[in-house]
Amino acid sequence: ELNFQLWIYNRWGQLIYTGSKGWDGTIEGNDAPNGTYSYLVSYNYLLEEVAETQEKRGVFTLIR
Repeated sequence: ELNFQLWIYNRWGQLIYTGSKGWDGTIEGNDAPNGTYSYLVSYNYLLEEVAETQEKRGVFTLIR
């Protein structure tokens, strides 16, 4: 089973989303503006009965 936690930050480094379901592209119930966002995802899983944790960071551009 794969479990993950996701953090999304706006261009000024403010946290706009955190959760384990995926981001729906909104900020406080409103559509997020077009632009560049950064993310951090931390996920854990079992590999041959050993718990492993990985982190990935990156950026993406939201275009509507």
